[in-house]
Amino acid sequence: MQKKCLFSGAAALVVSAFAANASAETPFTANSVELGGGLNYGIYMGDDDGDPPNPYGLGIGLGAGYTLDFGLYLGGEFNYFLGGSEEAGGVETSWNIMQFGAEVGYDLGLSPDFVLRPKLGLGLGIAYAEVSGSGFSADDSENGLMIPIGVEALYSLGGWHLGGQIRYAIFGVTTEATNPITGETVEHDTDMSGLLIGVVAGTSF
Repeated sequence: MQKKCLFSGAAALVVSAFAANASAETPFTANSVELGGGLNYGIYMGDDDGDPPNPYGLGIGLGAGYTLDFGLYLGGEFNYFLGGSEEAGGVETSWNIMQFGAEVGYDLGLSPDFVLRPKLGLGLGIAYAEVSGSGFSADDSENGLMIPIGVEALYSLGGWHLGGQIRYAIFGVTTEATNPITGETVEHDTDMSGLLIGVVAGTSF
């Protein structure tokens, strides 16, 4: 229920932002290339089976894009989350996630120096897991479609800008396991979605 409420809230935020102030000013990002980076923190919102360590945690991101004169933003992004780990019975398990893809948004100029950007992304997420203990270690990675939806706020500082963003990233992977007795392969879908909060900085020219 909590996950559904958070997703619904993110979607409602994007819809309301698109509907906000039809007479908004021309965004300071219009007709400009944007380069930037940021720090993120991701909160795991997926399957709770076994209470795994948070595969998101602290992350770093890079982004680039272009805003057309009427406010449409087209860009790409890369994010790497350091993840988390836990130890039990002498065995340590760690997870982390990498994501990259394209995104589209609409820049609303709420003032000459302030832009609100609802946006939607489409990319590939890669979940990496490692298990290690006394005398052994094993690792595996699985990938799947990732769809982040959210909103970004940017404040102009001349040729530079600062801001923040919040997104809900829909992400799932499919894993396979083989029964050692029957040889049957069983697939399991795992929800790896996350709530992503971050600060951004960059330049426009």
